[in-house]
Amino acid sequence: MKKILILFLTLTTIVFANKYNFTEIRYSDALDKNLTLHGKISFNDFGLKINYKNGKNIIYDNGELKIFKKGKSIKLNNRQKTGIIGYLDTIMLLYMGDKSLLKESFKVYKKSPKIFYITPKKDSIKNFINSIYLQKKDKKIKKITINLKNKDIITIRIDNEIH
Repeated sequence: MKKILILFLTLTTIVFANKYNFTEIRYSDALDKNLTLHGKISFNDFGLKINYKNGKNIIYDNGELKIFKKGKSIKLNNRQKTGIIGYLDTIMLLYMGDKSLLKESFKVYKKSPKIFYITPKKDSIKNFINSIYLQKKDKKIKKITINLKNKDIITIRIDNEIH
C-alpha cells in the first residue's frame, strides 16, 4: 500500500508540475558582458528542474542539488552549492507565492498591481542578493530580475507555459 501511495504522489507531482520555456540573461559585472540562455523549467511540490538548451541540467529535489553538463555530473564545492541552493530556493519561493513564507525572508513592496520590489530580511539571503524585481500577469510570474551582491544581475523571463 505504501509503495502505491508513493507512486501515486510521484505521478501526480509529475502530471501537475508546471513547465515553462524561459530565457535567462546573466550580466557579469566583472566581465561587463551578458550571457543569454534558453531552456525549460518545471516546478513541483518538492523542487524544480531546469534544462538548458546548451546541455546543462539542474535538478533540485527535496533539498538535494544535482547538476549535469551533457549528461556528466558536475561536482561543486560547498560555497558554490550553497549559493546555487539559495538562488533556487528564492526562485521556488517566488514561484509558489506563499505570502507568509515570503514575508519571513523578504520585505515586499508593491510598485503596481503587476510589479513588486523585494529586498531580503535574513542575513543568509542578504549575503548574496541585494534586491529582486518581480513582474506578474494574471497572478503568474512573467519576469524576475535578481540583483546580486557582486553586482551581477540575473533576469529570468517566462516565455510561455508548456501544456
